[in-house]
Order: sequence, then structure tokens, then C-alpha cells
Amino acid sequence: MPDPVFTLMIEPVKACDLACRYCYADNHWKNPMDLDILGTALARVCAYLDQTGHTEVHIIWHGGEPLMAGIEFYRQSLSLISSSFPDIPLRQFIQTNGLLLDREFCLFLKKNNFEVGISLDGPKEIHDALRIQKTGAPTWAKVMEKLDLMADLDLFFGICMTFTNRSLNREKTIFDFFTSLGRPLRINPLIPSRRNKNKNLLPSSGDYGRFLCRIFDRWIRTENRRIPISPLDTYLSAISQGGAPECRHRPSCIGNHLGIRPNGEAVLCSPFDVLILGSILEHPVSELYESSACTRIRGRPKSIPECILCENKPVCHGGCPQFASAFGGAIDDKDPLCRDYKLIFSHIRKALASLETGIPAHG
Repeated sequence: MPDPVFTLMIEPVKACDLACRYCYADNHWKNPMDLDILGTALARVCAYLDQTGHTEVHIIWHGGEPLMAGIEFYRQSLSLISSSFPDIPLRQFIQTNGLLLDREFCLFLKKNNFEVGISLDGPKEIHDALRIQKTGAPTWAKVMEKLDLMADLDLFFGICMTFTNRSLNREKTIFDFFTSLGRPLRINPLIPSRRNKNKNLLPSSGDYGRFLCRIFDRWIRTENRRIPISPLDTYLSAISQGGAPECRHRPSCIGNHLGIRPNGEAVLCSPFDVLILGSILEHPVSELYESSACTRIRGRPKSIPECILCENKPVCHGGCPQFASAFGGAIDDKDPLCRDYKLIFSHIRKALASLETGIPAHG
């Protein structure tokens, strides 16, 4: 059985209006997606879903900076989307730095039930050391203004933080800051840039896992105003109830996930753009999944010796092939964040065991 959700990640533009110190965006590719390309992609995905057991579609608008496509692009896109998926539940997400949001854009997103993710790496001193404008100017104050605008207009949004070595030993400050905002938080690990742009910001092995453990201890003890924090919430659910918690920990994303670049090239997801599956303009979706690389990814959980007997296999499955590739390995290698996953999985198990026995866990 496939995952009930089919995730379609669309990059309407590849360029970005910022110059973040760790970003992988390709600012040489400035042309936005043609609506004819989008229409073809939606039609091919719709035809594919007619052959599968998927019961819901998630569309993630990504980039680059997707708001650079402009509000009119999204108005026309919605017409194409509604005609392509008239009878299947649909959720739309957009991941943005937020700087191009204005009142009109916010009201449009709210009216059409977009779920907005805003990139914000923490308090001012952390965020402004990482996320800057092309002039070198800081962005934290501008992002905070946009958060206030969205809150005033009652537009749903969450926050996405990238964990770097600037976050090390700042758990209390970071946790208190995001808790004060009262919004769902996603903590993503920094992965290497293809252009070696962010090597000086990469944490050491285990740092991300230890950071999550310390955040978890504060989060789980919070009784009032506890915000959702991913991946902690999904890891906790997976370990206590079973199942793979996230796309990076599922046995395979093949058949359930597809990314479309502005020129119609298909990838598994936006960050995994070194693995081109083919053009959505030339191939049905099912054919895009027939490459030798996709076959390797399908067989990956059973081909990594260390993973076969690991207690975390049911919730990890070797981690993400894109992460393996980004760190310089093969797509069927184990995820280089293996040590980090083991740390947080073990920590959560100990916490659950302490709840059952009444004996405090020691992190």
C-alpha cells in the first residue's frame, strides 16, 4: 500500500531575494515557472493518482523564494489546481522567508487556506548572523514585522529553524524565544551545500541529536503554552505508537513524493535536485520512478548492513538518501545523521520508560 498522501513539491522560482550564509538556492536560475509547465505537471500527477491508492494531496510551494513568482502567478495556479484535483482532499503549504509578504498577499493566502512556513533561526543575534539580504543587511526585524502582520490577519503560520553550529549550547535561549512566539516550530539540520558555501557552519556529528535531546527535556516539561515542535512530536509519536515519523524516515519516498523545478524537471524533492528523474513534460509520473536510482532507493533500507539489526529500523529505515548524497556519499548509503537519530530516539525511549516506572530519566 502506498502512503495515503501524495506530496507534490513545486518550485515556481529557483532564485531568492536573500543571501543566507548556508543556502543552496541557485540564484543564476531566475526565470519563473511557465503556467503551461505547471498545468502539464498537474495533469500528469492527476493521471498518476488515478492509478494509485493515494487519498490526499499535499502541495508544497518551495524554492528559492516562492513568493518571487508574484501573487498573480498563484491566482492563476489555483484555478489549475482546483480543476486538476476536484475530488481529492488537498492541502497547500508555502515555505518562505516572509519578506515579500504584504497585506494583500496574506489575505490571499488566508482566503485559500495556505499553511505558511516562515524561516526564522532564533533570536536576533543568531538569525542575523545567518540570514541576510544581498546587501549584507540583517533580516530579523523585518521577519518579526511579518509575523505580526500574519498574526493580526489571523493567517495560520509556523516557523522553520535551521540548526547550525551557531545554535550550539543556546538551547534555553532558543527554546524560550520560540515558545514566546507560540507558533508550531520545525527544527531542521543544516546539510552541506553543493558549493561548499556553509562548511564553517556545519555542526559536528551528534551535535544535532544532543540539541534535540536538550530541547526535548524542556519541551516535555512545559505544561502551559507548549508549542508543537517537529521532529520531536513526530519522533515521540512514532516511538510510542509505531510507524515511520517523517518522509526522511520512511522506507522509501518513491511513488509518494515528487518535486517539479521551474523548467519541468522532476526530482524527488526540492533539496534533492542533483538527482534528476526526467522531465514532467516528456514522461508520465510512473515512468519517472522507473530509473535505476529509484530502484536503489527502494531497496536501500534492506541494503545497509548496520540498519538491518538496529533497534531504530522501524522508525528510521536508514534515514534520508538526499542527506547521504549531500554529505558526499551514495544515495544508498545510510544517513550521515545516524548518530544524531540514535541519540534522540534513545533519549525519548528513556523518557517514556521513566513515565512508566516513575524513575526520572537521565539525559
